[in-house]
Amino acid sequence: MSTAFFRTLLIIGVCSLYGCKELYYPQIDPPPGALSVEGLITDQPGPYYVRLSNTSVFFSDTLPGPVIDANVYVTDSNDDIYMFTMARPGIYRSPSWLRGEVGNTYTLHIQTPDGNEYRSYPQTIQPPYEIESLLADSSYQTITRESNTGRVIIEEVEGVDATLVLAENRKNRANIRFKSDVKVLYTYEGGSFLSPERYYCWKEIRGFEGLNNINLPAAGNLPGDVNKNVVAFMPFDKRSYQLGLFDVLSNLLINVTLYTINDEIYNYYLNINKQLTSDETIFAPVPSQIDGNMFCVSDEDKVVTGLFEASSVTTGSYILRLPPHESRVFFEPADGYDQIPQAGCYVDEMPPFWIK
Repeated sequence: MSTAFFRTLLIIGVCSLYGCKELYYPQIDPPPGALSVEGLITDQPGPYYVRLSNTSVFFSDTLPGPVIDANVYVTDSNDDIYMFTMARPGIYRSPSWLRGEVGNTYTLHIQTPDGNEYRSYPQTIQPPYEIESLLADSSYQTITRESNTGRVIIEEVEGVDATLVLAENRKNRANIRFKSDVKVLYTYEGGSFLSPERYYCWKEIRGFEGLNNINLPAAGNLPGDVNKNVVAFMPFDKRSYQLGLFDVLSNLLINVTLYTINDEIYNYYLNINKQLTSDETIFAPVPSQIDGNMFCVSDEDKVVTGLFEASSVTTGSYILRLPPHESRVFFEPADGYDQIPQAGCYVDEMPPFWIK
């Protein structure tokens, strides 16, 4: 046999063992300055806001710019028209008296200065789910933190999962999304040796743990089963709330905002969640553009991204009872979360909302 033949067999053998890879560089020509829309209307008192911006190309050195001087308005199924005014560049505000109604259908209209017209698909506000209770389920979470010497530490933190229970189970899937805000109640000793003082302080952590989630089928939910929605993990370790060495964690207040959404909006958030939680395995979802509910009326080929959401809202506030106040950990309903300032301190006196 010739030398060339053996050389060919050797190449084939190496390729079969290690595989041959050829890098593929797709030719991507993204549309510059596509319109991006963020809009929300609910059954709670307004005003509501619509954010308009132009997208920038990936790896671009420029940030997306706001769309100014657009004509923005919302129509409903009663043929009423609600004009939005520009509050600041790219941010458009509804009339303060506008309030969405359950069962009513709303459509967002946008006319940009370049002459293009955009519209959302009609969105109907669904009847709200009511929160029955919040359960404190014992849980652990793995976190990473940096030590004083700059070393990365990985540790298990004990806490509770705030598990949402709704007041009713409907036959259809529970299309809900939720976000959680937390107020941390803590104390510390100050003053002097001869005149000691006790400070009762609090501060708010908005969008706690970055949770802005939906009920997920992957969490074991069956149609109508909404009892396994963890809306926040609340650790017992005071370092998780950026408290100092001499601060004493007293209690935790949590405010859960529940949005009841339609199938279209639910699937939008679900697809985002799938991509954000992708583990890059062979069966992981392929990254792709998430289709919103906006389209261009004047040019069907023109790209527009984003979402106009119409939803009903339910809120619930709870205090997490921590030892030594109680022998067990549990959530108790608490009123007036929104009336409490974001941060503050009382000296030698408990604030009115402080629960002993």
